[in-house]
Amino acid sequence: MCFGNKEAFSTAAIELKYLKKLNHREPNNRYDVICDISNLEKYKEEYFDIGYLLVLTNHEHYVNQKEYSDDTKDFDFRHNIQYKAKTKLVYRTEKPYGQPLVLNGNYTFKWNTLHLINNKKLFVLILEC
Repeated sequence: MCFGNKEAFSTAAIELKYLKKLNHREPNNRYDVICDISNLEKYKEEYFDIGYLLVLTNHEHYVNQKEYSDDTKDFDFRHNIQYKAKTKLVYRTEKPYGQPLVLNGNYTFKWNTLHLINNKKLFVLILEC
């Protein structure tokens, strides 16, 4: 995506995710979100001025789950969780879903809640990478 005018323009990489409660691919969805952050960091280094991740979900599990299993707890972006740059994230199941990941940046995950009609909620995470 490019934005701006002829004199000055910027480029942005934007990753969008919608994690539906009905299609609960847990914990693989958590791994995929962290993988998206890793990809955005690479895109920003090589091609783009900025990178943003936008995650939407109707499942509170991603936002305020009390804890995750020891096997997959590294892939955690619940509300107010902090990630320290260069921390190795490992999927410790018998058949790992993906390779270990290491992010370059420090991140604090801050979720917002949108109140929809019929008392439904949608949770939103916007992260600059």
